[in-house]
Amino acid sequence: MCGIFGFTGTNDLKLLKKMGNVIKYRGPDDVGYYIDNFISMGVRRLSIIDLKTGHQPIHNEDESLWIVFNGEIYNYKDLRDYLVKKGHKFYTKTDTEVILHAFEEYGPNCVQKLNGMFGFAIWDSKNNSLFIARDRIGIKPVHYALINNELFFASEIKSILENKNYNPKVSDEGLNALLSYRFVPAPLTMFEGIKKLKPGCYLIFKDKKITIKKYWYLSINPVINNEKEALKKIENLFSDSVKKRLISDVPLGSFLSGGIDSSSIVAFMSKYASSPVKTFSVGFGDKNDELSYARKVSEVFNTEHYELLVTSETSKFLEKLTWHLDEPLADATIIPTYLISKFARKYVKVVLSGEGGDELFAGYKKYIQLLRLNNLTKVVPYRIKQKFPIISKNPVVRRFCLYLKNSNNICEGYNVYSKVFDEEEKKELFRKNISNNKLNIYPRCKLPNLNSILLFDINYWLPDDLLIKGDRMMMAASIEGRFPFLDHRFVEYCVKIHPRMKIKGFQSKYLLKKLMKNKLPKEIIRRRKQGFTVPIKSWLKNELNDLAEELLLDKNIRRKPYFNNKFVQKVVNNYKRKGNVYYRRQFWTLLMFELWYKIFIKD
Repeated sequence: MCGIFGFTGTNDLKLLKKMGNVIKYRGPDDVGYYIDNFISMGVRRLSIIDLKTGHQPIHNEDESLWIVFNGEIYNYKDLRDYLVKKGHKFYTKTDTEVILHAFEEYGPNCVQKLNGMFGFAIWDSKNNSLFIARDRIGIKPVHYALINNELFFASEIKSILENKNYNPKVSDEGLNALLSYRFVPAPLTMFEGIKKLKPGCYLIFKDKKITIKKYWYLSINPVINNEKEALKKIENLFSDSVKKRLISDVPLGSFLSGGIDSSSIVAFMSKYASSPVKTFSVGFGDKNDELSYARKVSEVFNTEHYELLVTSETSKFLEKLTWHLDEPLADATIIPTYLISKFARKYVKVVLSGEGGDELFAGYKKYIQLLRLNNLTKVVPYRIKQKFPIISKNPVVRRFCLYLKNSNNICEGYNVYSKVFDEEEKKELFRKNISNNKLNIYPRCKLPNLNSILLFDINYWLPDDLLIKGDRMMMAASIEGRFPFLDHRFVEYCVKIHPRMKIKGFQSKYLLKKLMKNKLPKEIIRRRKQGFTVPIKSWLKNELNDLAEELLLDKNIRRKPYFNNKFVQKVVNNYKRKGNVYYRRQFWTLLMFELWYKIFIKD
């Protein structure tokens, strides 16, 4: 796990070092640079595999190719053996060099041979071209910008911001997206002119031109209907995925919430580990605390268990974590994710985590709520739905009416259901000089198919919220995260499983629970989905109240060019008066934007 950075055109070592130093936490173990007249690129390394000879950048036999790499390739040993037979010569034992020789052998199609998480850049001096790739799911980030006709790239945006020729400005499209989805979806970022490389894509920069190609697509067809076959297949794939993610030359462990996802990972880890698995849990000492469930799992598998009880003031962390994020992300679980990562780093350098389980097996409450709403609205004739008036000014009532009109298509219903601010609210919120073009990244399906919604969440919500959060918060603590549910082979299979094997009788994760029925305690199988809950309501009322007041209600507010103060006041009042989830999401989203603006935008 590392941080990569670089640019074409000039050989500016001073700038290159600045780009690396600002993300030193991503790779505190080592730093390396490669510079010639056409390229400057570097890497900060967190050493996990081949600690002695894995120094980057790495070159091929004649030094015509150079690579900087962030991530892990889990099938690198098999791929290396094959490449050796093809005549390639290696001077390290690292997975980084395997990627380079795979590129030498297969060109851009090398990405199809890799099983892992990755963001890497390869400079080809013979063709004067730069090849940059991101893994299929989007676990590892890659950002890029064209500045004065030269390409800048980095694992984190803040490295690109070290270029003083770039003047940070708010992207109208990015802001519009944030206020719709609570995150900024790729290829957008919150910075005008800086983009994310989308998951499953590679980029070629040659002759001052950028070419981007998508190399991996997910399909929900053909649908898998046989439950017995599906159980056998997912057990084999998941078992192999966990086993592959135990490859390491440094200590590793697992996050353990006591939910079925992390508990399943610990169950399979214990099967392969030669010593007790180290597990880490976080709690807040309230009624939603999951620590008791985690302890139960720890006892069953005899793990070396560590707990963190969060009692410190969150206001001390929020500004720091916003800086680490690079972009505003309206997900309050950044705080416990960072704290448990920092805590685990005292004992291990790698942790396995359960991201992806909810998206693959329909674990979130919202999926069941959508299905129930769909069933409820089926009794209303279609012609009546279409004529249903949208007369209420109450946004919650208005959304229900919109949902009713679109309930024949679960994807359109999801669009209405999920947005933070709907189009009418954004018209009130934005000032006239901010473009309010309609942005819709939600899925479109002709039939009421739950898998279409899950596919959307895998393509957008997962990489642009959960995995960005995981990457930034874990890297802020200099710890590597690995995600067994996101092995691309496992994902490709699970998205095709029929929805009735994911939600059965309004029971979520039916198939996964059946798989783990005899492997986990009954309490874990039967418990309801709780999620990574945080006491955000209490935080906003107490320790974050002063910060919120300063950022959202100050008359000299930095948002002045973007938002109408009157509507912001309305959002604040709605939250303080009603305090429900709907208004809390709006409040938190605006708060995170204001905090980000304060840190990154210089008026």
